[in-house]
Amino acid sequence: MRLRRTPWSLGGVCTILLAIIALIGVPLTTSPAQAARLMRPHSALTGFINPFIGTADSNVANPVPGGASGGTFPGASAPFGRVEWSPDTTNHNPNGYRHEDSTITDFSLTHLDGAGCTSYQDFPWLPTVGTGSASTGAVSFQHANESASAGYYSVTLDNGVHTELTATQRTGMGRFTFPASTAANLYLNANNSGNGGSNVALTVDAASRTIRAQVHSSAICGSSQYTVYMFAQVDRDFSVATPGANQAVLTFNTTSNPVVQLKAAVSFVSVANAQADLSAENAGFDFNAIHTATQSTWNDYLNKIQVSGGSDDQKTVFYTALYHSLLHPNVFTDTNGQYMGADGVVHTANGYTQYANFSGWDVYRSQVQLLAILAPNVASDFAQSLVVDGQQCGALPLWFQANAETGVMVGWPAINSISDIAAFGATNFDKQTALNEMVHEATTVNARCNNYNITPGLGNYISKGYVTTGDGTTWNINGNGSASITQEWSIADFALSQFAKNQVNDATTAAQFLARSKNWRNVFQDATGHVQPRNGDGSFGGDASVTSQNGFVEGNAAQYTFMVPHDNYTLVQKLGGPSATVSRLDDLFTQLNAGLDQPHFYIGNEPQFNEPWVYDWAQHPAGAQSVVNRVRNEVFNSSPGGLPGNDDLGATSSWYVFAALGMYPEVFGTDVLAFNSPQFPSTVINLPNGHTVTINANGVSTSAPYIQNLQVNGQASNHPWVRFSDISNGATLNFTMGTNASSWGTGAADGPPDFEASSGGGGSGGGTLNTSFETGDQRPAADNQVDSVAPSGGLSNVGGICCNLTGPEMGVVAGELSHAGASAIRFSGKANGGSTNYAYLKMFDTSILVGSATTLSYWVYPESSSGFAAGNVSGNNSTCVAIDLVFSNGSNLRDSGATDQNEHRAHPAYQCTNLSLDTWNHVTVNLGSVKNGQTITRIDLGYDQPNGSGGYRGYLDDVTISG
Repeated sequence: MRLRRTPWSLGGVCTILLAIIALIGVPLTTSPAQAARLMRPHSALTGFINPFIGTADSNVANPVPGGASGGTFPGASAPFGRVEWSPDTTNHNPNGYRHEDSTITDFSLTHLDGAGCTSYQDFPWLPTVGTGSASTGAVSFQHANESASAGYYSVTLDNGVHTELTATQRTGMGRFTFPASTAANLYLNANNSGNGGSNVALTVDAASRTIRAQVHSSAICGSSQYTVYMFAQVDRDFSVATPGANQAVLTFNTTSNPVVQLKAAVSFVSVANAQADLSAENAGFDFNAIHTATQSTWNDYLNKIQVSGGSDDQKTVFYTALYHSLLHPNVFTDTNGQYMGADGVVHTANGYTQYANFSGWDVYRSQVQLLAILAPNVASDFAQSLVVDGQQCGALPLWFQANAETGVMVGWPAINSISDIAAFGATNFDKQTALNEMVHEATTVNARCNNYNITPGLGNYISKGYVTTGDGTTWNINGNGSASITQEWSIADFALSQFAKNQVNDATTAAQFLARSKNWRNVFQDATGHVQPRNGDGSFGGDASVTSQNGFVEGNAAQYTFMVPHDNYTLVQKLGGPSATVSRLDDLFTQLNAGLDQPHFYIGNEPQFNEPWVYDWAQHPAGAQSVVNRVRNEVFNSSPGGLPGNDDLGATSSWYVFAALGMYPEVFGTDVLAFNSPQFPSTVINLPNGHTVTINANGVSTSAPYIQNLQVNGQASNHPWVRFSDISNGATLNFTMGTNASSWGTGAADGPPDFEASSGGGGSGGGTLNTSFETGDQRPAADNQVDSVAPSGGLSNVGGICCNLTGPEMGVVAGELSHAGASAIRFSGKANGGSTNYAYLKMFDTSILVGSATTLSYWVYPESSSGFAAGNVSGNNSTCVAIDLVFSNGSNLRDSGATDQNEHRAHPAYQCTNLSLDTWNHVTVNLGSVKNGQTITRIDLGYDQPNGSGGYRGYLDDVTISG
């Protein structure tokens, strides 16, 4: 294999850039703010692209079916291009080309990068020499005569034909240099798509030198169907023969002129649209101009991330990963704006570009976030495309190819992907309709997209809190994958809640799905310390072995246990705390690409993508730094077998890109980036808004992957995480690296935000509370505990209401009254008739930083005398209750002047008579209006009734602090 490289050296480029800097007077030393605004000049980076990476098998022992190799293709494509013209070899599954082969069967116009099953490979052309079987047979080749780069592929076949391919977004061009012959051929078998063809039509017009074709074929894994059309044209006269139905051999005389050029466009609407696309994007026969333009487009995209230092081999792996990350999704609209909808009707995309090919279960974990950062216009249009797909097919898609749902894989990845895209700043799409589609999918039992059931088992998930082992699923393997589907849906519920809160300002929907996002806890088996499938009667089923795949989709219990990225603190608690969690993680990472049957990390498949960064939640960020450094250097490489498993439309490659940057989007649905060690001494991310993020890693190397300290814009930071929104307007991150693990980022207050408010950390830049007091939710550490530490209220003239209670009561009860679920806080007491009667009981110690939009929300049910059998409640006493907060600066909520949504003071005494008896009252308080920037340290439930006398009693439920 020959890797095409630019003749430019980076050293030469640097010399030129220094000269330019000197001439224009830009200072060589800049402030962080100045550095964040300076865009680096473009470098020639396409020379670092090696499209052969991922075309051969990796060293994984027991991969998922079809997952031994990256499944990439080496052919020509533009970024997000519909035409991906590439060679197919004899053992072509799943994506056309296998590096171990030595025979090319054809060069087809459509491909997917790294999908796990055969797909596309439509309109296969083959240059041949000779007559009879020689005009249609496969041709051998040598890798020594093959090369590829961004937007270009070439090979000299053993029959002497030098084949070159390039592409635009909707078209491809081939230049074929033949030996001198009167039988130089281009052979097309329109029947021979990757999954075969039906309803095939082929028309060849030698007079106009044009070819028209269509084929109807099966999508990935032989599931749904699509129809695609082609219009092609050659630049020379030819004669035509038809060796079989829907086949054509175009024969040229190359005795005096060896070169034949063919250009083609594909459309999923019509041949006429394909012809119009060809005219619009590829009007002439200037192969070099097309190649140069596409290479320039690739260079523009690659320069969005510019790395310095490191070896050329490291840069090849990095930039090829970035290249693979930007192959999909694919432009689906024709140049006139038309596209074939999921409802089988031709639509026109107004104001956006419709995109296709969504490997949902895979790409939501890192690829769409990278897309939103580097190409927000594409990401926004992709989000809108998913919304439109859902409207047309009946539910948001799982795995969408062309214009049809395939029913492949599980979860609700479109909910995650749309939320991820918006969280990372690409928000130019119909967000309200997106939320409507999300809620429809997440609440509709047996919702269907193109007749594929997207929500099998949802009834039990809603009623029981988990998918049971008896529920059917679309991806019907391993005991129906019920445990892992419960985890996937919990992740999607969380992403939905964040989208509702942050993008549509729908607090009610946000709270509903945030509460439901804890459902994964219902499949965690405390006795084994792992997630495990659960039967309809509540018992845990399946094989308790940590390597059991029963109940899991493409993985086992040990591998899936750490896949709860939105609730990592709760996981750490359930595993026995930070120290025990670190020990479990250390064991998990003793192998890095273990395959399906080992209790270790399997980077070659997506469910474990997030798991190295769980160390950051367990107060041991050095673990993430070590593990990711090992994965980068031991598993990925620049050879054809250099990807650890299927690329899955850029999913695996995008993981590597983030790993090399030194950060990963751990909490899906948010913009939280968890740190590991950067790979390169210097990296500049050129954001589309004109700002830059500079990442400097002083002293980094393979043997020095440990962060010693960090400065963000010149200020010291101990946080092993950052929000993208905090750096998206420009930032400089200066890491100091070392050979030994340090204490950096290990403090309990250093950790990332705790969105589920479990016990445990939460960094100073985040933190929330969300509890319904159910089993597994956060509950008070002790019952009836008076909070007498100033500035809390303490206790005065309040005793027990009855029943041998010696003081005010507050504790969790089940099976009585609750707003949601089975449990709630019951409170009671009896005022003794003094001028001051109050009782402030502590629910939680916490650390939550209040932002401008932070809101306290809770539901309270004050009982009347008729509502309590003992008859000891008096008048409206039970309405004199409210949640009180204590802040780190020595202040409290009740005396702050804050008001609820009805303009009543957020003080228990001011709630008297303003709450309704014997019903659930919803109370919300905008904390940001009075406490922005302050940290909540304690949460109390207060009763306060001056001059009150007699008993009070009621229930409290669904307490949240978020925003």
